[in-house]
Amino acid sequence: MHENRTSPQVALNLWYRVGSKDEGPGQTGFAHLFEHLMFGGSRNLPGSFLNHLIEAGATDLNGTTSHDRTNYYATVPTAALDFVLFAESDRMGCFIDTVSQATLDLQRNVVLNEKRQTESVPYGGIHERQLRATYPQGHPYAHTVLGAEEDLLNARLEDVHAWFRRYYTPSNAVLTLAGDIDMATAKAKVELYFGWIASGPPLSRPAIQVPPIVPGTREVLEDRVAHGCVRLIWNIPPYGNAHHTRLGLLADLLANGLSSRLHQRLVVQRPLAVETSADISSGMLASQFIVTAIARPEVSLADLEQAIQDEIGLLVTQGIAVDDLQRVKMAQWAGFLNQHETMAAIAELFSSSQVLLGRPDGFHQVLAQRGSATAESIRATALQWLNEQCYTLWVVPFTCNVAERQGMALRPVPAIRRDAWSAPSLEVHRKRLNNGLQVLLNPRAGLPVVNLLLRVDAGAAVEPAARAGLARLTRRLMLEGGAGARDGEALTAAFQQIGASISLGGNQDCSWIRLRTLRSNLAEAVDLLGDLLLHPRLPEAVFERIRASMLDELAQEATSAPALVQRLAPGLLYPEGHPYARPAFNQCTQASLQAVRVAEVQDFYQRYIGPERTSLVVTGDVSLAEVLDCIQPRFAQWHPCRSPQRPIPCEFSPRPGLFVVDRPGAVQATLFAGSLIQIALAEFAPFAVLNEILGNGFGSRLNMRLREENAWTYGVGSLLSDGIGPKLWGVQATVDDARTSDAMLEIRQIYRDVLAQRPFTAQEVEKSRESMLLGLAGMTDCLDRLSGSIEHLLKYRLPDDYWQGYCQQLADLHVDEVQHLARQIVQPEQLTWIVVGDLQRIGAALNALDWGPMGRITDLGESLYPSHY
Repeated sequence: MHENRTSPQVALNLWYRVGSKDEGPGQTGFAHLFEHLMFGGSRNLPGSFLNHLIEAGATDLNGTTSHDRTNYYATVPTAALDFVLFAESDRMGCFIDTVSQATLDLQRNVVLNEKRQTESVPYGGIHERQLRATYPQGHPYAHTVLGAEEDLLNARLEDVHAWFRRYYTPSNAVLTLAGDIDMATAKAKVELYFGWIASGPPLSRPAIQVPPIVPGTREVLEDRVAHGCVRLIWNIPPYGNAHHTRLGLLADLLANGLSSRLHQRLVVQRPLAVETSADISSGMLASQFIVTAIARPEVSLADLEQAIQDEIGLLVTQGIAVDDLQRVKMAQWAGFLNQHETMAAIAELFSSSQVLLGRPDGFHQVLAQRGSATAESIRATALQWLNEQCYTLWVVPFTCNVAERQGMALRPVPAIRRDAWSAPSLEVHRKRLNNGLQVLLNPRAGLPVVNLLLRVDAGAAVEPAARAGLARLTRRLMLEGGAGARDGEALTAAFQQIGASISLGGNQDCSWIRLRTLRSNLAEAVDLLGDLLLHPRLPEAVFERIRASMLDELAQEATSAPALVQRLAPGLLYPEGHPYARPAFNQCTQASLQAVRVAEVQDFYQRYIGPERTSLVVTGDVSLAEVLDCIQPRFAQWHPCRSPQRPIPCEFSPRPGLFVVDRPGAVQATLFAGSLIQIALAEFAPFAVLNEILGNGFGSRLNMRLREENAWTYGVGSLLSDGIGPKLWGVQATVDDARTSDAMLEIRQIYRDVLAQRPFTAQEVEKSRESMLLGLAGMTDCLDRLSGSIEHLLKYRLPDDYWQGYCQQLADLHVDEVQHLARQIVQPEQLTWIVVGDLQRIGAALNALDWGPMGRITDLGESLYPSHY
């Protein structure tokens, strides 16, 4: 239990000490399948568990399965704590009373769709291959969590009952509560709701097993990928072992950030790779040290592998510089603080420490190991474990086109105080500098960290159409090209040295910089930020490398069906020449990238990156005076750029049609159906409710029909672009290809029903709005969310008390308002459809729909975006 009264919320985290390592022969995938079954309801709370908790205002809600454990978590308003404790205890005590063969069959199909979707993405087959090769047959980790399809198909209802009785018991569970609660209250409530459940049987657990890998073990995997890949794996000790902790530091030295060894040698200097990574897959019985590099086109995988081995060898033989080690330690310490800001993360930390390390504060042991690690101890550990007992996997592009519980009566479900919502309260202090830079602060005592979000009103929409990607190129070059006296490597290292993390991003309307730093190092972090903004180097050599990297990213993006759908949608829906007619994700095409010159990047910086376009949102344990003491001296010399703001056109027309992309060999089809909409400020609340009911929430009409009733997909999601102008709104799902046309017909019919046979009901609106109101308690529970709430005010030019008014609008919302909006924006006959799949398998069914001629896209969407001014 962890008490923190900052926000009226409590995070619940429940770990069961059972995972895929506990599955017997012929049972692979069962732990994960059972996790899905647990969301099907229980005796006293039948129906979808997720829907019940969403209606209670739960956020950060889900369940996951690993080799070692299965966990369930949710963050709820304090007023709903009794309800969520009751719900979890009812699952633990009464789940078995309601599970049926029909439920098993349905969730089995959902899991099989998840498995196919996971394993069909680029490099998706790596995980299963590497586990089989690196662990001997019979080892608890020798199979994936998703398991084998044959085993899933053979799962029986009696297996479900046996698994529940053996593993889903109080004696095999760890429950953590964190937030607006004290220990006495927590104990009383847990005793009330869980005390009646029998403890469960004693269990045997597998021992630590770190098996050696036969030296020289190698495999080659063909996959539909744009670039080859090299992966090296060594088996190492489990999480909590000092050797594991030291190797975690080594992994960051090798491949974390622009200044890391592998990035500099293999991406920047030679270059052989598009990207590199080094990380540890941690476990209770054993862990794995994994180094991965994605090859550049035409690069020999043998050369890339040798370069990786050479760099690891140099690091081990030459040793580690003290400054480099201190930089990585500081970065990991800052990362630890940043990762455990929310109550959900703290609850997860305590549960995981109890299960993996034997005590809830066991993480202190790992922190101590990290602090005491020396360059020599890391070198010695690397020599011991990163040896010839290594598994090597090459991925090459495939180019072919073809005990009984105590008795318990039915229990009353605790009521949720649905009127207990409170509007998020912001305490925004403002100061505008003479050059136009607007500084906003919302102080928040707590962790000794400060969050800075710098928002510049210059995104993809201000680029010339033929130079799509210019804004993103500029952002990357500002960071990776270095600033002031530091090149990109030195600049990144300087941020890490003080425990600061920085990232740059953007969308159609703006670019942003996110900087998070320890409070004690705020002045140094602002100095570095000032260099980045006022004195970027923007060198041509780094520009060429970044452009090549972005071209490689485009090639990889084209191998992912969901990414491809979102790449095509803006070009199909927005009018030609509209500033939002840019591909999603990379926001560029091959033609536009190849046309950009470094002088245009330098000009974009001069014209658009200026203080009068910029707002700096600061949140954390700091005062406005302290912020201004750091900001004013550093940014006073930042001169305005004086470029005019461009209005975003609001005119558009529906562009209905069916467009297909052929993906030979695909066993699933990815669908998109959408249109453009314009939402007024007064319509934000009714639209949020409408979207949740129709397609965005787990309990939405679309998801319940396609996933929970028919098991055709792992899930349906709503897509909504975030521009201030016309928004691209639609739904996307990856479905069993045999059900492609069926799913399309269902989607269209559900849209039609909203306008005719099945309009939204008062009950649906009430549930949705109450869920949202209760969930808004978490809108300011961490610095990132607090910054996001303020950034929303800037984006739409809203007053500081906007969120209070929004909450009241939600509370007063009537079903007629939602239905009125639906009649304006739900257009079942005007949808733009995109389907990506194997046309040999789905083409006949698509033709049988008789929805008019199909537009076939063969150039990955390049022709949808103009290559001229």
